[in-house]
Amino acid sequence: KPVRCCFRGKTGRGSKAPTYARGLIFKLEQRLVPRAWSFKPRKKEYFGAMNLKQEFAALTPSLVDLRRDFHQHPEIAFEEHRTSGILADRLEQMGLRVQRGVGGTGIIADLKGELPGATVLVRAGVAYASQTAGRMHACGHDGHASIALHVAQVFAHHRSELPGKYRFVFQPAEEIVQGAKAMLRDAPNLLEGVSAAVGLHLWNDHEAGWVGVRSGPSFAAPDAFNLTIHGRGGHAAAPHRAIDPISIGAQVINALQTLVSRETDPLEASVITIATLRAGSGVHNIIPERAELLGTLRTFNLELRPYLQRRIEEVAQGVSQALGGHATLEWLHGPPAVVNDAALTASDRSRFRILRAVRRIRRRAARQACARPAPRPDRRR
Repeated sequence: KPVRCCFRGKTGRGSKAPTYARGLIFKLEQRLVPRAWSFKPRKKEYFGAMNLKQEFAALTPSLVDLRRDFHQHPEIAFEEHRTSGILADRLEQMGLRVQRGVGGTGIIADLKGELPGATVLVRAGVAYASQTAGRMHACGHDGHASIALHVAQVFAHHRSELPGKYRFVFQPAEEIVQGAKAMLRDAPNLLEGVSAAVGLHLWNDHEAGWVGVRSGPSFAAPDAFNLTIHGRGGHAAAPHRAIDPISIGAQVINALQTLVSRETDPLEASVITIATLRAGSGVHNIIPERAELLGTLRTFNLELRPYLQRRIEEVAQGVSQALGGHATLEWLHGPPAVVNDAALTASDRSRFRILRAVRRIRRRAARQACARPAPRPDRRR
């Protein structure tokens, strides 16, 4: 449960305010580790949240430089050889047990603490302005890889104080959602003994320092489809002698949206998007024989997903046949939706609240010790 605390003390010479604050902070920071993974901290030196903050602050320049280096040298799915090599070399320098080439270019790095505890899996995708024509990092995987690497560096420094085991997984080919399957195929024991898996995703809609924690469905199941509409080619001046696949495609696009607005429960969420339409050979007066529509279906509900997949094919085929053509559909099935464990999410949310409380106490203690006012912390962070 989140800890609410209020500290009041006298100020001035001889005041014990900072001492009392340190006692409260110590009790709060002990709560940062779940009881199942708890450990006894050393008398003066322990794996505390504020110590971590200072260490990560010192590593920030290195983290930013590595992220920019990855961003300048993007590598597409299963070709992340340079990125994978840099990550593996640095993880080995930290003393972690590293497996290279898992699933092609994936990495598994194990860090075992010297105290007993559970196994936690930390997952990151691998992937400043790109220096490679036609390629870029657009989903933040360069940042994810850099963050996970520096988390491993700090944890390795505190190996003697860590409970349990930490498995850092750098997954390739996330942009085509094939990397996880490839890694599990090469390392079937990847999840063996793992009690919890954690990860993060950069989010540009929020300011730096903001942390979002959500229980239940968080990222939708991404299914892609290639829809081809077959018609009959002809001259643009004689459309009655042709079957226009572009016109049919326009009708199909509009009809597919009714699957969201009229066949999906308003309390559920789904998205159907046609992102690409290709037809013709670039001339102004020829009706093509076919049109290609590339789209995606996003769902959270396990029952709604196969229903909409079936209905997309039925609607595309029905509209096409009604207008004289026909359609063929190819599915590229993605992974299931990300559903965060409620208990683990609640634990993380409580930890963030405790960290905020710790910052408040430290600021208040510093203010009372030096008798200088300090700005109130932003409650949104």
